Amino acid sequence: YLPIGGGGLAAGTLIAIKEKNPQVKVIGVQSKSFPAMYDSIKQGSITASGGDRTIADGISVKVPGQITFNIIKELIDEIVLVDDVEITKAMFLLMERMKFVVEPAGAASLAYLISNKPAIGKKVVAVLAGGNVDMYLLGQIVDKGLAAMGRLLKLSILLPDRPGAFKEIVDEITLANANIVEVVHDRLSSNINAGSAGVTLSVETQGKEQAGLLIDALKKKNIQFTLLT
Repeated sequence: YLPIGGGGLAAGTLIAIKEKNPQVKVIGVQSKSFPAMYDSIKQGSITASGGDRTIADGISVKVPGQITFNIIKELIDEIVLVDDVEITKAMFLLMERMKFVVEPAGAASLAYLISNKPAIGKKVVAVLAGGNVDMYLLGQIVDKGLAAMGRLLKLSILLPDRPGAFKEIVDEITLANANIVEVVHDRLSSNINAGSAGVTLSVETQGKEQAGLLIDALKKKNIQFTLLT
């Protein structure tokens, strides 16, 4: 499994592998937002495709090259597609489990395998290509990965604007052994009535079980909140 944008990496890999062992199956992975090679192979000729936004800018190619298209058309076994959510998950797992920083385009192959697990006992290789990733995007990837695992909750809470009201929330979070990492206090938004205050909290937990216990505790206290993650 290897990422495909314009097709240079895939074409070179295909030539080398198929010459050594034609029985090895090579599968290309493209972004659903830029499926130019996928559509071109399907149509049998070069087709312009894509244009939506994607974090995988390294494979965001609208029109494949003629030379790479000819090679891939002849040698590729299959091309599959992934979306940004799958790529985000793969990048997070690579950072947390393997301590690898891989750019979104380079993580596309693993992203597909995580969502479409191969048969047990099958030998599979995911090509990870490139580490050119923006640091701000990297921070978002970490936050979204933690949120998906239930380890980072973002809560919007409506409180009576009186002394001690926020402390009641903090006490429940403390009892749940969770950790507040960010607080945003709001009295001015048009959807907040006079005499009330809005608080947005980012809370670290140990996982979905602990997060669920915290949410249940807030509900039992009749605390009005909206889960934003």
